[in-house]
Amino acid sequence: MQTGACIFSSTDQRMKKHLALLVGLSMSCAGALAGSVEGPYVIWYNMAARPALVDQQVRQYLNSQAAKDNCFDNGAIMFMRDKPAIPAELIAAALYRKEQAAIKRLSALLKKPFKDMDEGFDGIVVYADNGKARLYSLTTGARKVVKRDTGMTNVADALCSVMPMITRAP
Repeated sequence: MQTGACIFSSTDQRMKKHLALLVGLSMSCAGALAGSVEGPYVIWYNMAARPALVDQQVRQYLNSQAAKDNCFDNGAIMFMRDKPAIPAELIAAALYRKEQAAIKRLSALLKKPFKDMDEGFDGIVVYADNGKARLYSLTTGARKVVKRDTGMTNVADALCSVMPMITRAP
């Protein structure tokens, strides 16, 4: 009897493949955790006519268990107050009108270091109520703008659907 080794018969080829896949996945996950980064680090811009109401709703949601369970874990940070200045016209051109040159410029601004962050941000989320209440987002380096219709009462519900992915290098 051998100890510490897996012994397979010729009829266990399927089991062998599954075990190899499991070992490979666990090894790749172990390496990813060692070099992983927390996040996403996202900038929040509120372009509403009455921004305080929406900001309060978003803050309450981000501090709730529902946010942690759904999309916003402890490693994620949403910069609501202390954030780089980005012109409102650039946000409008990039996110509302989807002008490719503006999207590239906004993405480049998001990549720039800010305070203690060497790698910049993973993206931006913007609330606007110009005509219709919506959330817009852009993931740094992406060319596609994500847009979700919302209202004053369900901004938090839509927040997870527009959350940018982590793009910063470990």
